[in-house]
Amino acid sequence: FDSNEFFNKRSGRDIPPFRMNQYGFALGGPVKRNRTFFFADLQGTKWRKGDVFIASLPTAEQRAGDFSQTLTAANQRIVVYDPQTTRDNPAAAGRLLRDVFPNNLIPTSRLNPIALKMQSYFPAPNTVGSPLTQANNFVSNAPRKIDQANFSGRGDHNVSQSHRLFGRFSVMRSTIFQPDSFNNAATSGTGANGNLNLYNYTAAVDNTITLSPSTIVNVRYGFARFYWGRPTRSFGFDQTALGFPASLVSQFQFPLFPTVNIEGFASMAGSSVLFTGQDTHSLLGSLTRIMGSHSLKMGFDGRLRRMNRNSVTGGGGRYN
Repeated sequence: FDSNEFFNKRSGRDIPPFRMNQYGFALGGPVKRNRTFFFADLQGTKWRKGDVFIASLPTAEQRAGDFSQTLTAANQRIVVYDPQTTRDNPAAAGRLLRDVFPNNLIPTSRLNPIALKMQSYFPAPNTVGSPLTQANNFVSNAPRKIDQANFSGRGDHNVSQSHRLFGRFSVMRSTIFQPDSFNNAATSGTGANGNLNLYNYTAAVDNTITLSPSTIVNVRYGFARFYWGRPTRSFGFDQTALGFPASLVSQFQFPLFPTVNIEGFASMAGSSVLFTGQDTHSLLGSLTRIMGSHSLKMGFDGRLRRMNRNSVTGGGGRYN
């Protein structure tokens, strides 16, 4: 189940390393004999595993506009047409004609400077691709990482034999680091999502008073917060560095590397951004009355929930 992946092995790479470390402690005891007590615990996990990312990237010739050796699996040349020669087909109404670039070579003067700057974020192929097509010519073992820390604490206090208090607090913080396969803002695949932050916080205070052997009053307040943040790998990228005018860049919702999809090749970046925070406040009160063989309980349960969400797809533009 942990064997090497086929393309990873073919490129001469060993099974990606895997490491996981866990640590923690638990501590509890009295603060004041028979009156006040405490308990606390901490557990942490650090998880590292090399990912296997396989992609098809442009060759040095293709980056220079030379598609003379760009072939299909059937050994047929993939023809590149010149869009500037588009014209009506006189033999078929409503149809268009275009001329092929001579020798399947795009002149250097026709290469867009923004596109050239974008393609510089593609790493160079690092392995032999498939015969003829040269597909799957890039392999990365950039690691996927998880850092997690869980902490909880509780305190109990006996005000008197008939009055007890307790409070607790807990936090869980997890960060998932997606593999940065390109090692830059244009990273493709799941690595384009960047770091995913998951934070959970809970707290509660409980007050219990025994008014008499048959009457008990309880009041409890609780708070819970969930936070999920995924800013994407390229968050903070300034697209003017690619050559886009500032007047255009200023209209994007977030500073991101644009999403670029090229048929037959790996995509570039991802511009989905998500931030969400959810809070819940709760207040519960109850009165318990024991009457002979009967037990009567009444009270209230009030909750306030607040949800904030900011989710944007295509916040830095998308080009296909």
